[in-house]
Amino acid sequence: MTMLRKYWTEADARCEDLRRELAGAEDFARSLHAHLARLVGAATESVAGR
Repeated sequence: MTMLRKYWTEADARCEDLRRELAGAEDFARSLHAHLARLVGAATESVAGR
């Protein structure tokens, strides 16, 4: 039973690590989307202003 408890605890800790990693990846993706939207907007304004 002690070994089972150890695996359970390790699995819970790994899941928490993965949740944090996923949250970081999602934040990064949102940041990229926002940056690209600004670049596309600036390029569109530049072309429209010609």
